[in-house]
Amino acid sequence: MSFDDDGEMNYSTSVRRGKPPSSITKSSTMGPNLLVSTDKKRSRKCVLKLSCRWALSFFFFVIVSTTLVRINYNSGNHHDSQNSNTKAQETRKWKPNGPWDAPPPGLYGEDETGSFENCSQTFTPERWKPVSQPYGSSSLDSDDGNVTVSCHTIYYRAPVAELSKPHSLIVGVLSAASGSGPNRRSYIRSTWAKETSVFFLVAGPWADVKEEYMQYKDMIWINEDEIYLGEQSVLTYKTVSFFAIVQKYALDPKDGGFQYALKTDDDSYVKTKAIQSKIDNSIKEGEKLHYFGHCPQFMVKPLREGDTKKWVMTYQTYPEPMFPLYCQGAGFILSREFIDCAVNNHHISNFRYMPFEDVSVGILAERCGFHSHMVAGVNVFRENTKRERKCVNNGISMTECFKDDPDWPRVPINLFTELLIQHRVDTKEDMFNIHKLLQDRTN
Repeated sequence: MSFDDDGEMNYSTSVRRGKPPSSITKSSTMGPNLLVSTDKKRSRKCVLKLSCRWALSFFFFVIVSTTLVRINYNSGNHHDSQNSNTKAQETRKWKPNGPWDAPPPGLYGEDETGSFENCSQTFTPERWKPVSQPYGSSSLDSDDGNVTVSCHTIYYRAPVAELSKPHSLIVGVLSAASGSGPNRRSYIRSTWAKETSVFFLVAGPWADVKEEYMQYKDMIWINEDEIYLGEQSVLTYKTVSFFAIVQKYALDPKDGGFQYALKTDDDSYVKTKAIQSKIDNSIKEGEKLHYFGHCPQFMVKPLREGDTKKWVMTYQTYPEPMFPLYCQGAGFILSREFIDCAVNNHHISNFRYMPFEDVSVGILAERCGFHSHMVAGVNVFRENTKRERKCVNNGISMTECFKDDPDWPRVPINLFTELLIQHRVDTKEDMFNIHKLLQDRTN
């Protein structure tokens, strides 16, 4: 056993040299130089040991401290996150007390839409189908069916045999059962409808359309009130049920079923061949269009209380600050993939009711992940003048708006070039004149 200069026992040197501790004695025969050298080595070893111990202790202290801080931090964050989520959920429970009860500040993001909100009940009263002799004609039972749109069951009658035929492009035309509707349908049947498969979308009493339905087999009738203004409008039910109905009865695309479906109004002239060419070119170029028309690429705010225009939207129906991107209702085209998504994934049945049919389709597009595309040639206006826009905003027909203009209506400036759809074709003369000009140009 040996002792260092401080009198502490030291086994290390002797053991590493293979000597038992008892063989080492403190002897003067070592000489002063050897003793000094040995003492320096021992001192350096001691310092080194203390340094290592201190470093290890400090390292351990840092690890423990960091771990504790991290645990506390994460615990705090988790707690804050839980509180934040709870507060958000509590805040989202807000319900308006009336049509113009605005949501509290900060409830919605600046550009937030209501696209992913689901319905919980029907927005308008449902009209039930009679049990026997439906609509007074039991022979048409095979044409009867129902579809759910925004938690609302719609009973319809559709010419299933015609819908099941091959169609590359299928067109749905919003039209009134009575009033100007029958005449406008007649104009279209005599002009541009000859080039493709067209079905007129009507509502109201079955008696108003029964004879015409049986004669032409080109109408899809839904058992709903024919209302066009305000939040009880039938336009969404007509438009969205059209897409669901044609998807239900159409052939598979590989068997000749439709690839695209177009929605338009009965005061529109549609160049169906030009639209089909547009579709074919987009596919050839590897940029297939799924949702296109006159589709502004900026988000629009709903018009609220105090606005005098006819498209006012209450907070009760749509509290979010922005509409999604959408194509305007004069005419837009949807791909089969888009429609399959909207139907098969239950978006049509589940999305929260929106009385504006064009915004409704924008909502379905956002839910399905399809982006709207603005294309040239869909003329929402005839001349897009201040006078025309004012009449449109106030629900005044073009004939009435320009009754003092002897040159009205004028031929669309892009009729022979990029025109796809011309909206606001009010009269028989206007419809037939456009058709004749195009036919003469073709011949």
